[in-house]
Amino acid sequence: MLGDGAYHTKNLHREIHRRGGTLLSPPPKNAKRWGRQTRIKEEPAFTFRNKQLTILKRRGRRRWKIESGCGQRSFVESTNHRLKAITGDRLAARTMDRQVVEVRLRCKALNRLAISSGSLVPPAGTLAQKPLTVRQLIRANALAA
Repeated sequence: MLGDGAYHTKNLHREIHRRGGTLLSPPPKNAKRWGRQTRIKEEPAFTFRNKQLTILKRRGRRRWKIESGCGQRSFVESTNHRLKAITGDRLAARTMDRQVVEVRLRCKALNRLAISSGSLVPPAGTLAQKPLTVRQLIRANALAA
């Protein structure tokens, strides 16, 4: 699981480990190893985090983000921001199944718009106005093709 620094807590690392996963998030600049203050063996939940911390300190934060894949988080965040800026941040559907369909349609429309225009930047003035609906995006994409 990728997360930003706000997710970098011991309890979250433990919970994700309990569910069979690992959390990759940039630790604070003054981060220390977890679970080794005493002679007690390190908690398994902290092993991955401590290894990543060692690599980060040896190679530097910038190189660590590239090599670990943690930098992908910013691509996801910017895409999510773009999607909300163009289509709005509220869903019309009320049930979870329909919300999933609505989000998939929005993503499909954003991808078609990006492919047809060659850019992911919305047309000038669309951010100042009311966000476009999925139907408007699909119609605009059909006219552009």
